[in-house]
Amino acid sequence: MCAIKQVIGGTRKPNCWEMHLNAFTYTEMERFTSGPSTTVVDRVVDRVVDSGNLSLLGATILRRVRWRSRVSGWKRELLRIHDRIAGLFARSEAREGSLAYLQGLLSHCERKNGWQLAEWMGEPAPYRVQHLLDRARWDADAARDQLRNYVLEELSSPDAVLIADETGFLKKGEHSVGVKRQRTGTAGRIENSQVGVFLCYANAKGVALVDGELYLSEEWAADGERRRVAAVPEKAEFATKPELARRMIERASQAGAPCSWVAADEVYGNNNRLRHWLEQRRPG
Repeated sequence: MCAIKQVIGGTRKPNCWEMHLNAFTYTEMERFTSGPSTTVVDRVVDRVVDSGNLSLLGATILRRVRWRSRVSGWKRELLRIHDRIAGLFARSEAREGSLAYLQGLLSHCERKNGWQLAEWMGEPAPYRVQHLLDRARWDADAARDQLRNYVLEELSSPDAVLIADETGFLKKGEHSVGVKRQRTGTAGRIENSQVGVFLCYANAKGVALVDGELYLSEEWAADGERRRVAAVPEKAEFATKPELARRMIERASQAGAPCSWVAADEVYGNNNRLRHWLEQRRPG
């Protein structure tokens, strides 16, 4: 650390390694951040650092090269993924807002609510976020299908496992669709919450969510006025959590998702209808 301060402060000339690394940083940074894969950059950095020939300053510079390469690659991939769903938004405002929203969800924003995401996006109010999620016209099912197709292109494997599980979203009010006092693993007890059932595709290459369904309880499904106020689609009806899991597994199968196993906890494994359906299809 003292050596770094001396070089930066101008009290000591950099040694040959440090001079080389500074030149490398300015002449090669652009090539590294736009060309080679992160794996190549990581391998080069680790080999040079492990050789023991670098000063702390040199190691710091190379680590920054690697960091910038990762960030650049991450940004390119996010834009590539967004291109797959951009056509679902008829208006350019919603299209641009969807990209900003995705970036916000992946950011360090502490809470991913409308106000804080809007602040992170540089908006004075959450209108754009609320418009995107509530009033803008786009097909959420088509976006889900594009996501699943992308995951299968990257991770598809006959040894994969489909994993069905649920999670809760704690709520304070009573107007969010499906909210009620119910058991949720998020809190480990009965709490006012929404519950969603999700499907994950996993293998040695990676893990990714490919589908999700909001659980609508019997009382919610039967309450016409509550459904109207919350704008619940007419086609939405009560379905058990194992039934929601079956629908998602079937969609994944129809999309050509290869797998050897389906995994879930006892809520799903103890459901005779789901288990028999899986046995007849024999995914693995």
